[in-house]
Amino acid sequence: MKFISSLELKRPQFMESAGKDAPLPASYVIQSFLLLVGIVVILGVNWPIMKFALDSYTPLWFVSIRFFMGAIIIVVILMAMGRGFRLPPREDIPVVLSVGLLQNLTLMGLSTVALNVVPAGRCAVLVYTTPIWIVAMQLLFLKERPSAARLWALPVSVIGVLFFMYDDLRAVAGGAPLWGYGLLLIAACAWGLSMILVSKHKWKGGSFDVAPWQMLIASLPMAVIAFIWDGSPLGAITFDWNAAWTLSFTGGLATGFGFWAVVEAGRRYSPETLSNAMMLSPVFGLVASMIMTGERVSVPVLFGAVLILVSIWLAINRQKRGGNTPLKTGKTGGAKPTVV
Repeated sequence: MKFISSLELKRPQFMESAGKDAPLPASYVIQSFLLLVGIVVILGVNWPIMKFALDSYTPLWFVSIRFFMGAIIIVVILMAMGRGFRLPPREDIPVVLSVGLLQNLTLMGLSTVALNVVPAGRCAVLVYTTPIWIVAMQLLFLKERPSAARLWALPVSVIGVLFFMYDDLRAVAGGAPLWGYGLLLIAACAWGLSMILVSKHKWKGGSFDVAPWQMLIASLPMAVIAFIWDGSPLGAITFDWNAAWTLSFTGGLATGFGFWAVVEAGRRYSPETLSNAMMLSPVFGLVASMIMTGERVSVPVLFGAVLILVSIWLAINRQKRGGNTPLKTGKTGGAKPTVV
Protein backbone atom coordinates (compact mmCIF):
# COMPACT_ATOMS: atom_id res chain seq x y z
CA MET A 1 0.00 0.00 0.00
CA LYS A 2 2.93 2.32 0.71
CA PHE A 3 4.19 1.89 -2.88
CA ILE A 4 0.72 2.58 -4.32
CA SER A 5 0.39 5.72 -2.21
CA SER A 6 3.86 6.92 -3.28
CA LEU A 7 2.75 7.31 -6.91
CA GLU A 8 2.06 10.94 -7.79
CA LEU A 9 -1.73 11.24 -7.84
CA LYS A 10 -3.62 14.42 -8.68
CA ARG A 11 -6.33 15.53 -6.29
CA PRO A 12 -9.81 14.70 -7.67
CA GLN A 13 -12.46 17.36 -8.18
CA PHE A 14 -14.65 16.00 -5.40
CA MET A 15 -11.90 16.96 -2.92
CA GLU A 16 -11.61 20.59 -4.00
CA SER A 17 -13.41 21.74 -0.87
CA ALA A 18 -11.12 19.69 1.39
CA GLY A 19 -7.88 21.08 2.71
CA LYS A 20 -4.65 20.59 0.80
CA ASP A 21 -3.33 18.33 3.53
CA ALA A 22 -6.42 16.09 3.54
CA PRO A 23 -5.39 12.52 2.61
CA LEU A 24 -6.77 10.96 -0.54
CA PRO A 25 -9.45 8.32 0.06
CA ALA A 26 -7.97 4.83 0.05
CA SER A 27 -10.64 3.67 -2.44
CA TYR A 28 -9.62 6.41 -4.91
CA VAL A 29 -5.92 5.51 -4.56
CA ILE A 30 -6.57 1.77 -5.08
CA GLN A 31 -8.98 2.33 -8.01
CA SER A 32 -6.43 4.58 -9.71
CA PHE A 33 -3.65 2.05 -9.22
CA LEU A 34 -5.79 -0.81 -10.59
CA LEU A 35 -6.66 1.36 -13.59
CA LEU A 36 -2.96 1.97 -14.24
CA VAL A 37 -2.10 -1.72 -13.89
CA GLY A 38 -5.02 -2.66 -16.16
CA ILE A 39 -3.78 -0.34 -18.91
CA VAL A 40 -0.25 -1.75 -18.78
CA VAL A 41 -1.44 -5.36 -18.84
CA ILE A 42 -4.08 -4.89 -21.56
CA LEU A 43 -1.76 -2.99 -23.90
CA GLY A 44 1.02 -5.52 -23.33
CA VAL A 45 -1.11 -8.65 -23.81
CA ASN A 46 -2.65 -7.02 -26.89
CA TRP A 47 0.48 -7.76 -28.95
CA PRO A 48 0.34 -11.58 -28.92
CA ILE A 49 -3.43 -11.36 -29.36
CA MET A 50 -2.91 -9.28 -32.51
CA LYS A 51 -0.56 -12.04 -33.66
CA PHE A 52 -3.37 -14.58 -33.18
CA ALA A 53 -5.75 -12.27 -35.10
CA LEU A 54 -3.60 -12.57 -38.23
CA ASP A 55 -4.69 -16.21 -38.47
CA SER A 56 -8.13 -14.89 -39.44
CA TYR A 57 -7.50 -11.39 -40.85
CA THR A 58 -5.11 -9.80 -43.27
CA PRO A 59 -3.13 -7.09 -41.42
CA LEU A 60 -4.70 -4.18 -43.31
CA TRP A 61 -8.30 -5.30 -42.85
CA PHE A 62 -7.65 -5.98 -39.18
CA VAL A 63 -6.32 -2.46 -38.58
CA SER A 64 -9.27 -0.92 -40.41
CA ILE A 65 -11.92 -2.91 -38.54
CA ARG A 66 -10.13 -2.50 -35.22
CA PHE A 67 -10.20 1.28 -35.38
CA PHE A 68 -13.78 1.33 -36.67
CA MET A 69 -14.87 -0.71 -33.64
CA GLY A 70 -12.83 1.51 -31.33
CA ALA A 71 -14.46 4.64 -32.74
CA ILE A 72 -17.95 3.19 -32.17
CA ILE A 73 -17.14 2.30 -28.55
CA ILE A 74 -15.77 5.76 -27.79
CA VAL A 75 -18.85 7.37 -29.35
CA VAL A 76 -21.02 5.22 -27.06
CA ILE A 77 -18.94 6.31 -24.04
CA LEU A 78 -19.27 9.97 -25.10
CA MET A 79 -23.02 9.59 -25.42
CA ALA A 80 -23.22 7.98 -21.98
CA MET A 81 -21.23 10.91 -20.56
CA GLY A 82 -23.67 13.35 -22.18
CA ARG A 83 -20.97 14.93 -24.37
CA GLY A 84 -22.27 13.74 -27.74
CA PHE A 85 -20.44 13.12 -31.00
CA ARG A 86 -19.66 16.26 -32.97
CA LEU A 87 -17.14 17.66 -35.42
CA PRO A 88 -13.82 18.74 -33.91
CA PRO A 89 -13.08 22.47 -33.66
CA ARG A 90 -11.60 23.90 -36.86
CA GLU A 91 -8.33 24.73 -35.08
CA ASP A 92 -7.87 21.07 -34.10
CA ILE A 93 -8.50 19.55 -37.54
CA PRO A 94 -4.85 19.61 -38.80
CA VAL A 95 -3.65 17.80 -35.69
CA VAL A 96 -6.59 15.39 -35.76
CA LEU A 97 -5.55 14.50 -39.31
CA SER A 98 -1.90 14.07 -38.35
CA VAL A 99 -2.77 11.78 -35.45
CA GLY A 100 -5.20 9.75 -37.54
CA LEU A 101 -2.78 9.32 -40.44
CA LEU A 102 0.57 9.08 -38.64
CA GLN A 103 -0.21 7.63 -35.23
CA ASN A 104 -3.12 5.37 -36.08
CA LEU A 105 -2.93 4.45 -39.77
CA THR A 106 0.86 4.43 -40.28
CA LEU A 107 1.93 3.21 -36.84
CA MET A 108 -0.59 0.40 -36.55
CA GLY A 109 -0.58 -0.43 -40.27
CA LEU A 110 3.18 -0.98 -40.43
CA SER A 111 3.48 -2.70 -37.05
CA THR A 112 0.60 -5.09 -37.79
CA VAL A 113 2.16 -6.02 -41.14
CA ALA A 114 5.48 -6.56 -39.30
CA LEU A 115 3.74 -9.01 -36.96
CA ASN A 116 3.66 -11.43 -39.89
CA VAL A 117 7.42 -11.96 -39.65
CA VAL A 118 8.53 -10.55 -36.26
CA PRO A 119 7.55 -12.17 -32.94
CA ALA A 120 4.92 -10.23 -31.00
CA GLY A 121 7.14 -9.49 -28.00
CA ARG A 122 9.85 -7.97 -30.17
CA CYS A 123 7.21 -5.87 -31.96
CA ALA A 124 5.96 -4.51 -28.64
CA VAL A 125 9.42 -3.45 -27.49
CA LEU A 126 10.51 -1.85 -30.78
CA VAL A 127 7.32 0.17 -31.26
CA TYR A 128 7.78 1.68 -27.80
CA THR A 129 11.19 3.08 -28.79
CA THR A 130 9.24 6.16 -29.94
CA PRO A 131 10.60 8.49 -27.19
CA ILE A 132 14.12 7.83 -28.46
CA TRP A 133 13.29 8.93 -32.01
CA ILE A 134 11.52 11.99 -30.59
CA VAL A 135 14.83 13.00 -29.01
CA ALA A 136 16.58 12.49 -32.36
CA MET A 137 14.00 14.57 -34.26
CA GLN A 138 14.11 17.33 -31.65
CA LEU A 139 17.89 17.45 -31.99
CA LEU A 140 18.11 17.24 -35.80
CA PHE A 141 15.07 19.17 -37.01
CA LEU A 142 13.87 21.38 -34.16
CA LYS A 143 17.37 22.38 -33.05
CA GLU A 144 16.39 21.73 -29.43
CA ARG A 145 19.09 20.75 -26.96
CA PRO A 146 18.04 17.65 -25.01
CA SER A 147 19.56 16.91 -21.64
CA ALA A 148 22.70 14.77 -21.44
CA ALA A 149 20.63 11.85 -20.14
CA ARG A 150 18.27 12.03 -23.11
CA LEU A 151 21.21 12.27 -25.54
CA TRP A 152 22.66 9.11 -24.03
CA ALA A 153 19.39 7.38 -24.90
CA LEU A 154 20.31 7.45 -28.60
CA PRO A 155 23.52 5.34 -28.63
CA VAL A 156 22.15 3.05 -25.90
CA SER A 157 19.03 2.39 -27.97
CA VAL A 158 20.99 1.71 -31.17
CA ILE A 159 23.16 -0.86 -29.37
CA GLY A 160 20.03 -2.33 -27.80
CA VAL A 161 18.26 -2.67 -31.16
CA LEU A 162 21.28 -4.46 -32.66
CA PHE A 163 21.35 -6.94 -29.77
CA PHE A 164 17.57 -7.25 -30.01
CA MET A 165 17.90 -8.30 -33.66
CA TYR A 166 20.82 -10.64 -32.84
CA ASP A 167 19.05 -13.94 -33.60
CA ASP A 168 17.69 -12.78 -36.94
CA LEU A 169 20.94 -11.09 -37.92
CA ARG A 170 22.70 -14.42 -37.42
CA ALA A 171 20.06 -16.20 -39.50
CA VAL A 172 19.88 -13.63 -42.29
CA ALA A 173 22.01 -15.82 -44.53
CA GLY A 174 19.35 -18.48 -44.19
CA GLY A 175 16.65 -16.12 -45.36
CA ALA A 176 15.42 -14.63 -42.07
CA PRO A 177 13.38 -11.51 -42.97
CA LEU A 178 14.68 -8.27 -41.50
CA TRP A 179 12.25 -5.95 -43.29
CA GLY A 180 9.79 -6.39 -40.42
CA TYR A 181 12.21 -4.67 -38.04
CA GLY A 182 12.54 -1.80 -40.51
CA LEU A 183 8.76 -1.37 -40.61
CA LEU A 184 8.62 -1.28 -36.81
CA LEU A 185 11.29 1.42 -36.56
CA ILE A 186 9.54 3.50 -39.25
CA ALA A 187 6.28 3.03 -37.33
CA ALA A 188 7.94 4.24 -34.12
CA CYS A 189 9.28 7.31 -35.95
CA ALA A 190 5.81 8.07 -37.36
CA TRP A 191 4.38 7.89 -33.85
CA GLY A 192 7.12 10.19 -32.61
CA LEU A 193 6.48 12.75 -35.37
CA SER A 194 2.79 12.70 -34.49
CA MET A 195 3.56 13.31 -30.82
CA ILE A 196 5.82 16.25 -31.67
CA LEU A 197 3.10 17.83 -33.82
CA VAL A 198 0.54 17.38 -31.05
CA SER A 199 2.91 18.78 -28.42
CA LYS A 200 3.13 22.04 -30.40
CA HIS A 201 -0.65 22.35 -30.59
CA LYS A 202 -3.03 23.90 -28.08
CA TRP A 203 -6.26 21.93 -28.12
CA LYS A 204 -9.56 23.76 -28.43
CA GLY A 205 -11.51 20.56 -27.79
CA GLY A 206 -10.77 17.60 -25.57
CA SER A 207 -8.53 14.78 -26.78
CA PHE A 208 -11.22 12.23 -25.91
CA ASP A 209 -13.89 14.10 -27.90
CA VAL A 210 -11.86 13.99 -31.11
CA ALA A 211 -10.65 10.39 -30.65
CA PRO A 212 -13.45 8.85 -32.79
CA TRP A 213 -12.49 11.10 -35.70
CA GLN A 214 -8.83 10.18 -35.37
CA MET A 215 -9.77 6.50 -35.47
CA LEU A 216 -12.13 6.92 -38.42
CA ILE A 217 -9.43 8.86 -40.31
CA ALA A 218 -7.28 5.73 -39.93
CA SER A 219 -10.04 3.18 -40.45
CA LEU A 220 -11.66 4.42 -43.65
CA PRO A 221 -8.51 5.07 -45.76
CA MET A 222 -7.08 1.77 -44.51
CA ALA A 223 -10.25 0.01 -45.71
CA VAL A 224 -9.65 1.44 -49.19
CA ILE A 225 -6.00 0.34 -49.11
CA ALA A 226 -7.01 -3.11 -47.83
CA PHE A 227 -9.64 -3.50 -50.56
CA ILE A 228 -7.08 -2.62 -53.25
CA TRP A 229 -4.33 -4.81 -51.76
CA ASP A 230 -6.24 -7.74 -50.28
CA GLY A 231 -9.58 -7.64 -52.06
CA SER A 232 -13.02 -7.91 -50.53
CA PRO A 233 -13.18 -8.59 -46.77
CA LEU A 234 -15.47 -11.53 -47.54
CA GLY A 235 -12.53 -13.27 -49.18
CA ALA A 236 -9.74 -11.84 -47.03
CA ILE A 237 -11.22 -12.63 -43.60
CA THR A 238 -11.93 -16.03 -42.08
CA PHE A 239 -15.10 -15.54 -40.04
CA ASP A 240 -14.48 -17.88 -37.11
CA TRP A 241 -14.21 -17.83 -33.31
CA ASN A 242 -10.61 -16.62 -33.49
CA ALA A 243 -11.70 -13.63 -35.58
CA ALA A 244 -14.42 -12.77 -33.07
CA TRP A 245 -12.48 -12.92 -29.82
CA THR A 246 -9.28 -11.29 -31.07
CA LEU A 247 -11.20 -8.37 -32.59
CA SER A 248 -13.28 -8.01 -29.42
CA PHE A 249 -10.13 -7.75 -27.32
CA THR A 250 -8.08 -5.53 -29.62
CA GLY A 251 -10.87 -3.36 -31.06
CA GLY A 252 -13.12 -3.27 -28.01
CA LEU A 253 -10.93 -3.57 -24.94
CA ALA A 254 -7.49 -2.35 -26.07
CA THR A 255 -8.58 0.37 -28.53
CA GLY A 256 -12.00 1.59 -27.38
CA PHE A 257 -11.93 1.06 -23.62
CA GLY A 258 -8.14 1.38 -23.56
CA PHE A 259 -8.21 4.91 -24.96
CA TRP A 260 -10.72 6.02 -22.31
CA ALA A 261 -8.62 4.34 -19.62
CA VAL A 262 -5.44 6.16 -20.70
CA VAL A 263 -7.27 9.51 -20.73
CA GLU A 264 -8.72 8.80 -17.28
CA ALA A 265 -5.30 7.77 -15.95
CA GLY A 266 -3.90 11.02 -17.36
CA ARG A 267 -6.48 12.91 -15.28
CA ARG A 268 -5.42 11.07 -12.14
CA TYR A 269 -1.63 10.76 -12.44
CA SER A 270 1.17 13.14 -13.35
CA PRO A 271 2.54 12.85 -16.92
CA GLU A 272 5.84 11.48 -15.61
CA THR A 273 4.13 8.74 -13.58
CA LEU A 274 1.92 7.75 -16.51
CA SER A 275 4.85 7.74 -18.97
CA ASN A 276 6.98 5.56 -16.69
CA ALA A 277 4.08 3.16 -16.12
CA MET A 278 3.39 2.88 -19.85
CA MET A 279 7.03 1.85 -20.29
CA LEU A 280 6.07 -1.44 -18.63
CA SER A 281 3.63 -2.30 -21.46
CA PRO A 282 6.32 -3.66 -23.81
CA VAL A 283 7.70 -5.71 -20.90
CA PHE A 284 4.30 -7.32 -20.43
CA GLY A 285 4.07 -7.70 -24.21
CA LEU A 286 7.35 -9.61 -24.32
CA VAL A 287 6.48 -11.83 -21.35
CA ALA A 288 2.94 -12.46 -22.62
CA SER A 289 4.28 -13.41 -26.05
CA MET A 290 6.71 -15.87 -24.49
CA ILE A 291 3.85 -17.48 -22.56
CA MET A 292 1.08 -17.31 -25.18
CA THR A 293 2.96 -17.85 -28.44
CA GLY A 294 6.08 -19.67 -27.27
CA GLU A 295 8.38 -16.84 -28.38
CA ARG A 296 11.95 -17.76 -27.55
CA VAL A 297 14.25 -15.07 -26.20
CA SER A 298 18.01 -15.66 -26.19
CA VAL A 299 20.42 -13.96 -23.77
CA PRO A 300 21.58 -11.36 -26.37
CA VAL A 301 17.96 -10.51 -27.23
CA LEU A 302 17.10 -10.16 -23.54
CA PHE A 303 20.15 -7.93 -23.04
CA GLY A 304 19.05 -5.82 -26.02
CA ALA A 305 15.56 -5.50 -24.52
CA VAL A 306 17.04 -4.25 -21.24
CA LEU A 307 19.17 -1.67 -23.09
CA ILE A 308 16.13 -0.48 -25.06
CA LEU A 309 14.04 -0.11 -21.90
CA VAL A 310 16.86 1.83 -20.24
CA SER A 311 17.13 4.13 -23.26
CA ILE A 312 13.34 4.70 -23.22
CA TRP A 313 13.54 5.60 -19.53
CA LEU A 314 16.35 8.04 -20.26
CA ALA A 315 14.36 9.58 -23.13
CA ILE A 316 11.17 10.22 -21.14
CA ASN A 317 12.85 11.53 -17.98
CA ARG A 318 14.67 14.82 -17.95
CA GLN A 319 17.51 15.70 -15.64
CA LYS A 320 16.78 17.90 -12.65
CA ARG A 321 19.04 20.56 -14.13
CA GLY A 322 19.01 21.49 -17.78
CA GLY A 323 17.50 19.76 -20.75
CA ASN A 324 14.17 20.24 -22.46
CA THR A 325 10.97 18.91 -20.96
CA PRO A 326 9.69 15.60 -22.27
CA LEU A 327 6.40 15.47 -24.11
CA LYS A 328 3.46 15.34 -21.74
CA THR A 329 -0.04 14.00 -21.86
CA GLY A 330 -2.93 16.37 -21.53
CA LYS A 331 -5.71 18.38 -23.09
CA THR A 332 -3.57 21.31 -24.13
CA GLY A 333 -0.01 21.47 -25.26
CA GLY A 334 0.78 17.84 -24.58
CA ALA A 335 1.06 14.59 -26.43
CA LYS A 336 -2.28 12.92 -27.02
CA PRO A 337 -2.79 9.61 -25.21
CA THR A 338 -2.71 6.54 -27.39
CA VAL A 339 -3.15 2.82 -27.35
CA VAL A 340 -1.19 0.30 -29.44
